[in-house]
Amino acid sequence: MGGALNFEEIIPDVQKLIGLFERIPKEVLAELPDQQLQQILGAANSTRKLFDDVMQFDTKQANPSDARTNLINQISGHYNSIFGNVYPWISYGVARTVDFNGLDTEARAVVKGLEDRAEAMEQVFEDREKKIDDLEQQLRSNLAEQGVSQQAKYFGDEADKHATLANKWGQSTGRWAAAVAIAALASFFTHRIPWIAPTNVAEAIQFIASKLLLIGALTFMLIRSARNYRAHKHNEVINRHKQNALLTFNALVEAGATPETRNTVLNHAAASIYAQPDSGYVNSSSDRGTSNTTLVEMLPRASAQLTDGG
Repeated sequence: MGGALNFEEIIPDVQKLIGLFERIPKEVLAELPDQQLQQILGAANSTRKLFDDVMQFDTKQANPSDARTNLINQISGHYNSIFGNVYPWISYGVARTVDFNGLDTEARAVVKGLEDRAEAMEQVFEDREKKIDDLEQQLRSNLAEQGVSQQAKYFGDEADKHATLANKWGQSTGRWAAAVAIAALASFFTHRIPWIAPTNVAEAIQFIASKLLLIGALTFMLIRSARNYRAHKHNEVINRHKQNALLTFNALVEAGATPETRNTVLNHAAASIYAQPDSGYVNSSSDRGTSNTTLVEMLPRASAQLTDGG
């Protein structure tokens, strides 16, 4: 018919009309009275007549464009005009043919299946959450152990350094002791050497003073070396003790049954680590500052506050 007189634009309306009649179940037509069948038949015949008019449309008639437009408008509005006569029987057919009891049973079965799956998924999530909590606890424990081990390593390194220095100062102390012994022994015989032996009182005084000065200097170095040896040995023991305290801290904390027990363990461990020890040169127990004791006493309370706040 050409681009200007074709009926392509009514294809959706035609499909809509055909679909309306197809929704009527064929098996219910035999149950309908003649009057209702006539209503359906009249709607079908009027629809078919419009389709026939389209199929038999003559482009050579007078004023074909207006005729085409009028036919398109009739088809577009025909759905609304017959819907009221056809729709009740579509509803009746659906109600007649659909097994609502079966649908209800199927729906209940679907809901039950969904509930079972939901319960199964909930159990899976609970199991996974428990595994995640266990992994988190294990990770925290591992991190804590690694952290404590790392801190303990610092004290271990410090203890090793003091052990090395103590060994060196111990050897030095032995050498200075040998030097003092040799000088003291030699002093008994130096006055017998002719060119060294004093000939008068003044020379005797100078001779004795020089021997005392020599032995005194050697003795001073011996005492100094011995003190350094003692200091480094003392610090080696202190740092080794701190290292052992850190390495056993986790085991003691985990063994604690109550927060008070854990705080007590923390208090003693902190006292072992942070309390100022003797330097090894002098006994400084009477000079230990109050700040260290205060810090040690505050640590358990601070730990408890952090735990409560977390």
